[in-house]
Formats: sequence, C-alpha cells, structure tokens
Amino acid sequence: SDAVIGVLEYAPFRPSSIGSVFMAFALRDVFSLPDSLERLASILKPGGVFTVIDLAKPDGSLAKAVLSLYWRIVAPFLVASALMKLWREIRMIYPTYLLLPTESELIRRLARYFRLVRVRRLLLGGVHILVLRRPHAQGEE
Repeated sequence: SDAVIGVLEYAPFRPSSIGSVFMAFALRDVFSLPDSLERLASILKPGGVFTVIDLAKPDGSLAKAVLSLYWRIVAPFLVASALMKLWREIRMIYPTYLLLPTESELIRRLARYFRLVRVRRLLLGGVHILVLRRPHAQGEE
C-alpha cells in the first residue's frame, strides 16, 4: 500500500473515501483539533469507524494531578535512568499533555461529528481507547 505523509487538517482524500481511521498517540499533536475532527468526519465514509488511542486527561482533579505529576517528573526520570538519549523526547509529552482537553471535553467535541461506541480507560484513566462511528445520513443508523 502507498504511504501518505501530510497534515491531518489538509489530508488529501476525497470526501467519504476512507472506511476506517486509527490514530495512536497522534490526536493530541494536531495543529487544530476542531479542524482535524471536521476533516476526519468529511473523509470518513458514513458508518465508518474512527479509533483513537491516546493520552487522556481525566476529569477528576485528583487523577488529573497524579497524571500531571507522572508526565512531568516520573516518566522523564524513568526514561532518563534507562536511556539518556530518549529523555528529550519523553519530556515533550508533558507540554502536549497540558494542552489536552479533559476526556469529557474531547468526547463532547468528537460527538459533533461521531457517535461514541466504546470507551476503555487504562493506566488510571491516563490513556483511553475511544471507538467512534461516523453516523449515516440524517435519520439512519
């Protein structure tokens, strides 16, 4: 198969031409979440599946504080202890974590274009798997 390299907000695909989209640890790095979701919705076929695996920012303040501490201090320390070369890359996770909307806010934004089918939370809610489906035309399901 052919590889396509580009920016999600300007993905070079025809409307309703993709049957499924899988994103692993990438949605948090888009330039514009609203533009990216709109573009994904336009290129995904009606009934198509959109699966997201990414860091999550829980809604609860205690879980949010624990995970913030983890990404800011613990994860970089663990990586630095084992592999100094990767320390610079792993420490960049924290700034992207800060920019994340909370999980409920992300789901609210996704609901504008997709129907949530399943949520699975891992690592104290710090990672989630979201399975969504693009609705069919008005009145269909």
